[in-house]
Amino acid sequence: MGRGVLFSLMALLLLSALFNIYETALRGQVMSDEGLQEAAAMAKVADKFANVKSNTIMLTANSAERAVDVRILPFDYNLGNNTVSFSTEIPARQEVIDDFLGGLNSLRIFLEDTNYSNEFDSIHTDINTLTPVDWGGTDRNVSFIALPQCMKFSILDQNTITLKFVCADYNYLSITRQDINISFTPANSFDAISCSFNSSPSCPDNDFNAQSPLPYMEIALGSSACPSCSLPQRARGHFDPAYESYVRIRCSDGNCSPVDVNLNEGIAINYGGPRIRLGLGLQLDSDIMELLFSDLNLAVSDIYFGIRRWRD
Repeated sequence: MGRGVLFSLMALLLLSALFNIYETALRGQVMSDEGLQEAAAMAKVADKFANVKSNTIMLTANSAERAVDVRILPFDYNLGNNTVSFSTEIPARQEVIDDFLGGLNSLRIFLEDTNYSNEFDSIHTDINTLTPVDWGGTDRNVSFIALPQCMKFSILDQNTITLKFVCADYNYLSITRQDINISFTPANSFDAISCSFNSSPSCPDNDFNAQSPLPYMEIALGSSACPSCSLPQRARGHFDPAYESYVRIRCSDGNCSPVDVNLNEGIAINYGGPRIRLGLGLQLDSDIMELLFSDLNLAVSDIYFGIRRWRD
């Protein structure tokens, strides 16, 4: 009888141990499954964030994608390793800016739609961006930023185009050289130009010196389509951004709106007359990693797992 009790007790202990092993294994499997599910959710959030970012704010160097982007952008652009160029009109065409912002807001509504999100991937998207006038907003300006240099290119109030550095780690000395091309039309009649370079009242015509630590600027004036224009072909030279430097193109009789190009700690081009074509090319001393629309905040999240990625 004693042996039977002992055998039963040993069997009970063995069964208990086997149950504990099974329970531990099952709990580990559940934790493993939950870990895999969370890792999968993190990957889904990261993938959707990258996809939405690519389709809303990122400008690419890929020629095929760029050809699509420029159809809705208020400018054309080209992007290299450490170079970027913009081509646009000034004054800007407000309808083009409105269409660009309207397209972004249409995409925002689609991506934020909860029915679409729940049916497609259960990943929530939140986008905040500028609202154009015909959508009930007041926004008229757009800005794009090159990273990591924090170099911001902006089209402001139709008549002003600026380029400036907005982070402490980079400044105007990060530009090796810049080329500004201005093309006039038969509607213009410019015949006078004045300059100040490094506070010297003259328009320089100096070659680029690779040994100079100062940025180099060349303004090329295209007047072949402007029979009433009488201007030199260019002004060029190295300059110190700490000093006042500008180029002013005008009519000697004062009967036209001047083109003002200011080079103090950045570039500011202002003009309010008949439209002209403006090209701005920049070579930096470091590679550009991203070129982004800067007036959009994006967040992508999986509420169930509490996973969130965002860009402010």
